[in-house]
Amino acid sequence: MEVIEAAVGRRHLDAASLRQIKALLQKPEDITPSLDELPGYSGQRAWVEGLKRDVADWKAGKLAWQDVDRGALISGPPGTGKTLFAKALAKTLGLKLVATSVGEWQSAGTGHLGDMVRSMRASFEAAKAAKGAVLFVDELDSIGDRGNINSGYDYYEMMVVNTFLDLTAGAAEIEGVIILGATNHPYRIDPAILRAGRLEKHLRLDLPTREERAEIVSFHLNGRIPPSDLRGVTDGLVKATAADLEWLARQARRRARARGEPVTVADIEAELPARTPMPDSMTYKVAVHEAGHALVALHTGVVEEVTVEIESSYVENGVVEGGRTSYRFIHDDLLGEQIMSARIRVCLAGMAAEETVLGDRSTGAGGTAGSDLAEATAIATRMAASYGMGRSLRFVTPAAQIDGSYKAGADVSPEVDRILAREYVAAKDVIESNSYLLEGLVARLIVERSLTVGRDGLDRGPAPPLPA
Repeated sequence: MEVIEAAVGRRHLDAASLRQIKALLQKPEDITPSLDELPGYSGQRAWVEGLKRDVADWKAGKLAWQDVDRGALISGPPGTGKTLFAKALAKTLGLKLVATSVGEWQSAGTGHLGDMVRSMRASFEAAKAAKGAVLFVDELDSIGDRGNINSGYDYYEMMVVNTFLDLTAGAAEIEGVIILGATNHPYRIDPAILRAGRLEKHLRLDLPTREERAEIVSFHLNGRIPPSDLRGVTDGLVKATAADLEWLARQARRRARARGEPVTVADIEAELPARTPMPDSMTYKVAVHEAGHALVALHTGVVEEVTVEIESSYVENGVVEGGRTSYRFIHDDLLGEQIMSARIRVCLAGMAAEETVLGDRSTGAGGTAGSDLAEATAIATRMAASYGMGRSLRFVTPAAQIDGSYKAGADVSPEVDRILAREYVAAKDVIESNSYLLEGLVARLIVERSLTVGRDGLDRGPAPPLPA
């Protein structure tokens, strides 16, 4: 506007002024990729494809809006791409993105209840006025849960939740608006927000898979290095988020620009944290831990195949682990109590092997979301609080809301502890009874660094019955 006013004030427009005004009036190019262009998000693509067809049919007048999915919750650790998913989804569906956050609502005006409510309503009105929009609400867990209000501001928090429920209750009547909430902590959200008719679909974003890691880095290098050439670098980045990988590619591009040459794999490697050769003592400890997972997984009979790998170097407090074990589980659409118990046993087997063989347990089984202990705790909590597989048949919370950081109530926690203790003892029993097999796996792993073993690769003997 200042450029235009200055040019008008001169009462004539020279070529430079015209170019400036033209640039200002031109619509900025939309560089947001669609989900079809982005790597990753494999677990969400089936839902997106169905939604894409439905929205296209709605635009063509072939489908009533009431028949389209209108709300979903995206959850996952920081850096897994929740905001990017929302932007790409809007681009994929050909809808406008109206992005906001609970923090933005809370900071509106003076922060009083009336200001926040007005800001909430304004976001919904903006989405409605777009006549086709994805309304993205970040930090949704900050809305609160009416069942856990104990801050001293009960009325304020209750009214905030009730207002959001009121706004989302009419989602079916807001023609063309898809409401997308995002959170790192889905268990902190009021269950009524997640019921059918509101944010009824739960999309969980996890860390990228091995294949996705290479694809993500390649994407952020504009495809100049194919994923297959990056696997030697990215396969070891097992704790890297999508954001970590984008940063790595950005740093590699900067390094290549400074050199005045095309980006190379060496540029990627140069941006990784310095690696320390793994001492023999640590190699042995990691091998025992990973071999424990493999032995118990094969013994329980819940997997078809196990792949175990250990590194020759490591990054302290970085995104590279000393070792990893991956499983090809036997497919079963309806998991039973014995299978879920066996999966807990497998999660705890690395720690059990350390205690049995080394007489000491390391920090390798826990400490982070997605760790062995986090996964075992989440499964045990689902069993006790959602599936009626504990000593009580009472339903406490939906299984979809339980992840590795879910905090079970005082009445559920003892039952979760009992299940975990039971399976830890069972894992130790398997390891102690098959110590010669464990020793063989450890020796092979130290020499070969990577091995894949099928169900028939070990003389397992009969699997133990489910402990009482």
